[in-house]
Amino acid sequence: MSYIDKYFILNKENPCYIITYYDVNMELTENKLINYINELYNNNKVLQNKISIQNNKISSSKYEQYHLKEHYEIKYIDQKYFKRYLSKLANNHTNNCGKSLLDWYFICCIDKKTKHSRIYFKINHSKCDGKNLINILCSSKILYINKAEALCFSTHTDQSTPKNSISFCEKMYYHIIGLFVLIKINIKAFIILLMKFVKYLLNTTFTNDDEDHDNVKCTQNKKKIFHLECKPLPLHKIKAVSRLKQITINDLLYAIMIRADCLYYKRQRNLLTLSPFSLTRTGDPQNYNNFLPIVNIINNSYDKDKLIQAVNFVYNSYKNSGFIPIFHKLVLYISQYLHLDIFSIYNNSSTAIDYIFTNMIGPEINKTPINNVRFMLTPVNNEMIYNIISAKNKLNIICSFKNTAINKHRFEKCIYEAYHELTTL
Repeated sequence: MSYIDKYFILNKENPCYIITYYDVNMELTENKLINYINELYNNNKVLQNKISIQNNKISSSKYEQYHLKEHYEIKYIDQKYFKRYLSKLANNHTNNCGKSLLDWYFICCIDKKTKHSRIYFKINHSKCDGKNLINILCSSKILYINKAEALCFSTHTDQSTPKNSISFCEKMYYHIIGLFVLIKINIKAFIILLMKFVKYLLNTTFTNDDEDHDNVKCTQNKKKIFHLECKPLPLHKIKAVSRLKQITINDLLYAIMIRADCLYYKRQRNLLTLSPFSLTRTGDPQNYNNFLPIVNIINNSYDKDKLIQAVNFVYNSYKNSGFIPIFHKLVLYISQYLHLDIFSIYNNSSTAIDYIFTNMIGPEINKTPINNVRFMLTPVNNEMIYNIISAKNKLNIICSFKNTAINKHRFEKCIYEAYHELTTL
């Protein structure tokens, strides 16, 4: 594992979780669910092991005991009440899902009348990222009705990368101009985060009553998590518009997020955003959750063409310049040799990040009894997280946040309005 994963592991008071759910066109039985969980457990070492930091190194060792019943529960309820358990899982703030030492847990909702089921799965983000979460959940064929069709999930190849490749001149442009712009953006973002971090340290230092300070900190960490499940967007239209504009799907979705902010708050402002950039090497089991968080500072008042252009330039610069490998080496050096966790600056800068944009590669579920997939990350601070995943021809968005001042109905309306603006040719 990478030292970068300390970013999640060190935050024991307010850990980050991934919660996913998938709807299944069958009435699951407890026996089938048990067989499913056992097969996932046996096929994935990440579910069997505990992760710890010893001598500033991350280690993984197998748990001595495994009690299956501590890892799941079944709810026999009407289908219309399935959705209530996403909030319940998100607001269970214990570092072990409240049930066992292992940081993962299932809730299975079953409607006997309609013969539909929904499986929720919660896991500590230090154990896996979105791509590997999909791999974990598809490592069993128990849920398949027809074993001959048990093909497992396959990932889309055109979700984020446009068909056309860039020219040599464009590569040099991103290597020179793009790299300079990224350095400038990251220095500015670091200064913002550092100022917030210093403010946090000063508040901690000058707090006279340690007990009161601990109570305030505990209250902040256990602030209720809210979520907004948006109506699905049509994936085929987003793909078509992305191809016509010669941008990636992620560019378009990110631009929708920025435009929705302007429509909702009705004022111009610079937004500081964070996105995970996967560094996982294919087939390397030791790097199942290795990524870099990359930042962007962007004004929400751009018109739609300039907004898309600005987004496309920044993310092409990240992909085509040398910034990512340079930044990665720098982070590893600071973590390994200077014994500093630079991402603690983010953890303790609660108001600095405006949005986290995360897009999980959608599974192919056409030949499975699964009819829908959604997921969300639990926010660590006051940022809003856009959790996006495709399922069949649907693009599902869940916004998770701790800011109770947001009007969910109006915010969702702004997302749709931004979508229509940016996909109208």
